[in-house]
Amino acid sequence: MLRELGREEQALDVLERATDLGTRALLVPGLRSVDFGRFTPEQMAFEQAKSEVQGVIVKFPVGTAALSSAERSNLRNLIPRLTSLQNSAAALHQNLRVEVVGHSDVTGAEGTNQSLSQRRADRVAWELIQLGIPDDVLHARGVASAEPVRSDDTEENRQFNRSATFFVSSSPSPQP
Repeated sequence: MLRELGREEQALDVLERATDLGTRALLVPGLRSVDFGRFTPEQMAFEQAKSEVQGVIVKFPVGTAALSSAERSNLRNLIPRLTSLQNSAAALHQNLRVEVVGHSDVTGAEGTNQSLSQRRADRVAWELIQLGIPDDVLHARGVASAEPVRSDDTEENRQFNRSATFFVSSSPSPQP
């Protein structure tokens, strides 16, 4: 019991010295919970928006990079979350990077799927740029079926793999 308490106090000391949420979460292996009251409102807003953006899946029909009107609407609805991410990153003096990752299912030739997944990522990035997201924030990458959203064992799962997803990261911006 005394040994565990000492370890917990050590963990809290490390957490207090860590400067960002990602570092805090990674520094203490086995830590079951984190007191989010220690984070700034800007850090919390960034992590919330990041989580929401990374949960979005933009689906495509078989063999195409064309967006349906429903998916275009989903992208329009994503703009406030992306704007919140930009604002939070700026407040935290962070450079924001939103990677648009294009996927394909396993049907078809790998070369065709690679090209298709890149076109899907490019299409989503282009739509977001048209909606006002700066192009220097967005990076499009096609992964074909190498990084499936779901296993390809059912038609329903393959529909999720014919998609684009998002990965959000940030890095410290140079201080003047």
